Amino acid sequence: MQVPKLWTSLLSATALSGLVTYGTAQTLGRRQNGVSDVYDTRFDGTTWNNANWQLSTTTLDQGHYQARASIANGYIGINVASLGPFFEVDEPVDGDNVAGWPLTDRRQSFATIAGFWDSQPDTNGTNFPWLSQYGWESVISGVPHWSGIVVDLGDDAYLDATTNASQIQDFTSSLDMKRGLLSWAFTWSPPDSPSFNISYEMFAHKLEINKAFVQLNISASEDANVTVANVLNGDCALRTQPGDKGIDDDMVYSSVHPDGLMNVTGSVFAKMISTTNSSKQEELDRPYVGGNQSSIAAGLQLSLRAGVPVTVTKYVGIASSDAFQDPQAEAKNAVLSAINTGYADALASHVSEWAEVLPEHSVDDFSDPTNGSLPDDPYAVESAILAVANLFDFRWRLASDAYAGGIFWDAETWMQPGLVASSPYAARGISNYRMEHYEQAQKNIETAYQSSRNETTFSSDAAIFPWISARPGNCTAMGPCWDYEYHINGDIAQALVNEWIVSGDTDFFRENYFPIQNSVAVLYSDLLEKNGSEYSLTNMTDPDEFAANVDNGGFTMALIANQLTYTNFFRSLFNETPNETWIEQAENVLISRDQEADIILEYTGMNGSIDVKQADVVLITYPASYTDNYTDTQSLSDLDYYAAKQSQNGPAMTYAIFSIVANQVSPSGCSAYTYDLYSHHPYVRAPWFQFSEQLVDAYSVTGYHPAFPFLTGHGGANQVVLFGYLGLRLLPTSWALHVNPSLPPQIPQVRYRTFYWHGWPISAFSNQTHTTLSRPSNIVNASGTAPNSTYTEAAIPVVVARLVRLTPQRTPCLPMAQLLSSQIDNITSTKPRLAMFCNASGPSMPLRTSHLANSLRLLLMAPLARRGSHVRQQDRFAHSASYNFSVAMSNDTSSSGTVIASGHVNISIPFSEIDSAAITAPMSNTTFVDFMGNNTADLVPVGLGPEILTAEYATLTIWGSLYNSSYTAANMSGDGATVAEWEVIVLEDGEDASLVARGIESRVGKPSKMQVYEREMLGMAAREEKATRRRRGFRTAS
Repeated sequence: MQVPKLWTSLLSATALSGLVTYGTAQTLGRRQNGVSDVYDTRFDGTTWNNANWQLSTTTLDQGHYQARASIANGYIGINVASLGPFFEVDEPVDGDNVAGWPLTDRRQSFATIAGFWDSQPDTNGTNFPWLSQYGWESVISGVPHWSGIVVDLGDDAYLDATTNASQIQDFTSSLDMKRGLLSWAFTWSPPDSPSFNISYEMFAHKLEINKAFVQLNISASEDANVTVANVLNGDCALRTQPGDKGIDDDMVYSSVHPDGLMNVTGSVFAKMISTTNSSKQEELDRPYVGGNQSSIAAGLQLSLRAGVPVTVTKYVGIASSDAFQDPQAEAKNAVLSAINTGYADALASHVSEWAEVLPEHSVDDFSDPTNGSLPDDPYAVESAILAVANLFDFRWRLASDAYAGGIFWDAETWMQPGLVASSPYAARGISNYRMEHYEQAQKNIETAYQSSRNETTFSSDAAIFPWISARPGNCTAMGPCWDYEYHINGDIAQALVNEWIVSGDTDFFRENYFPIQNSVAVLYSDLLEKNGSEYSLTNMTDPDEFAANVDNGGFTMALIANQLTYTNFFRSLFNETPNETWIEQAENVLISRDQEADIILEYTGMNGSIDVKQADVVLITYPASYTDNYTDTQSLSDLDYYAAKQSQNGPAMTYAIFSIVANQVSPSGCSAYTYDLYSHHPYVRAPWFQFSEQLVDAYSVTGYHPAFPFLTGHGGANQVVLFGYLGLRLLPTSWALHVNPSLPPQIPQVRYRTFYWHGWPISAFSNQTHTTLSRPSNIVNASGTAPNSTYTEAAIPVVVARLVRLTPQRTPCLPMAQLLSSQIDNITSTKPRLAMFCNASGPSMPLRTSHLANSLRLLLMAPLARRGSHVRQQDRFAHSASYNFSVAMSNDTSSSGTVIASGHVNISIPFSEIDSAAITAPMSNTTFVDFMGNNTADLVPVGLGPEILTAEYATLTIWGSLYNSSYTAANMSGDGATVAEWEVIVLEDGEDASLVARGIESRVGKPSKMQVYEREMLGMAAREEKATRRRRGFRTAS
């Protein structure tokens, strides 16, 4: 089926879419016995089949949004219960089951159709409430939850999302991301009844985009009569008005209209067919049907014979008037067509199409090319999972109403780069949306009178996009255009340029995208005000939304300079005259700097007391690639400074950028890999590795209701390998492919996803010594590309440190960047695991509240077993130092080990309120501990004395927080301590401990002056995970 108009290919809401639970890291990565491609994960009962891209879980976690999976195809999407294809409402955790801003409604399953937005006067949350008088909001509406097949025995005995876990045995559920298929299998044993072997599977057809299929297989332990209900649950149809519903030719159907738009209709039809004789039961009135007026269900009465399986297939058709002239007829015909095709053939064509849109070469591959196995490293396995899950989760997701289903900058800046590079056609949905709303963006200029720009004269070619867009794309209280995040316009323009560089389709860009590109440049030029020799922008907000309505946001100003420069480049390319004013403005935008600290200020007048919500100034290096009077050394200073200012309550949209930038500008150290881990490890949730917006999901802990699934987090993590480790840059003014490969020592090798440059596919592979680039001959004319004919036979110029030529016949081999060696004799840097333990600026490890004990464990590269060796540690505590600590040594991860040091933390830089506003280079509170009992000037003599130490693991446990000097062990509060760095250092006899201490103290973020052993992060102790599960009322099926 041809995808209709815009809506079907639209990558919907940027953040469309608990408590953190961590398993023991050491279990992740072990293969299951006898199954070479299946790996355990850190989530209990969850495994990963690397060959089949399949996550499976045996853990049943009911009533919690984190455990629900979703199925979608780009036009329709649905979120289903952990027990099966049912509608589900969250069970409160600590009394809370509220979803996030701006709706703050009930957490529950959701189903919708692309572009199915409503029109309503306001929302519970806004940015500028007074703007409500000028225009209504637009919020994503739901449709009846269409996938439910409920087995009903009568009375209170029926199988749905609320079935008690005690009735479920041998539970397993799988998400097959290679086939786009979700399945469950278990035994249901209701009281005073036979037991039933149950299995479900479902998919939303990838090619026939308004068809979906659900199949139930059931067998009974004894002869039994059951009703199987075909449910359309209207409780899912949020923000709608009911339309027609009923039963037509044994099909149940229901239609709804988005609030405020009775001229828009979404229709759902569904019919069930059984492989055994059945009798029909007309409309059902049962608790699982739903209380909304759009709810409806009908049933089939089956007589099951003991041990004889019966299959019931549900065929679903869905359509809206946004894409189809007669959605009711379209949905009904989709059901009839699906029945005619049959389940097996439909599944086969769906799987075939899914393989076309998500081929193996579009996914980063960490396996050993000689045997296909993943590295024996828990984090490598998790990276392999996310390489698939990131793409699967955000490419076609339409299964959450988080952030009201709006389109933010997240689509262009966080999701698009990693997607467009390898799948330009899929990414075009983002650009299509902006093209559809370009005319409205031009009209939005007329609303400047509502803002501080009421006296600014704007050119006729200017256009402005709102911060949040939905159906009309107008300026609203929730999504203002003015006096807010002007960078959204440059983000959109940059994404359009990215697509041009990748696709090579110059004609399409000139006709469709360049007018938008030009209008954004006109807007920016009109917004800038001459301030002496510089140009400023006042009353705006940078990406750090903790600092609203400031002047000259650093990222925005750099983005404006790029936009003016790039648009002039395209004007020249298309034989138009460059704008001389833009040249002057681009060269003289006001980017505030602090010369002494050598950093760019986030905004004019910033002081050192800031707490940064998310990546901001660091975005100047990537994705902006701004270099005007801005060097890698300055970029590193900015990265180190703002990493130390990062809020623990910020969303999962920071550390992926930090990783990419660190890989570009850090001269040594392991921070890029650490930031990579930190961009996903604390945020993904069991069992489907979906991102949460927050580190901790519990509102009672953070005061936030996180968006889930947080597609922005998936999008950021999806950029790290290609734009970080390969160092790919999409630079419009250069006719060369720019890469800068640098693979961290923890990753033995990676075959990068095939990416495109001016329409030509590029393959790349890195190991620890070299990177190879090639032009695969078997991948040509990919959808969404128009290869630049210049390079049909000619070589593609490749810029690394030197220019090389990439021809169709030649595979250049590029040497990898190597770790720097130590500058102090006999002290070397070896495979540091986490930057939080080898980089003074962070990211710091946020631990639990002050009264809980928290542990971090080091895996020592070589066991400590030396009599007479001098062993010591140093800790850097970043934002908040611990009150107490202990260090234990052990030979395995299951035991707590022997405590060899403990005591009160002495810090090197006590907090000073007077100095807190000063802007200075990042420094951390440091505590030195001598394990051997020697009392030197700066060491805490708490060790056991000169004993033999034999251990493979060292565990640091901290509790309490030195929130300020008035708190004692009995009077502690705050958010808990942070750890930026932890080192165990062995000095041979005769070495000077104070010399090493001075070397460490003088180092900022470069782990090259001490022996650092490979680190292993547990994240939280196992008891913390158990406590978390208790708080969530966690239930496990037997």
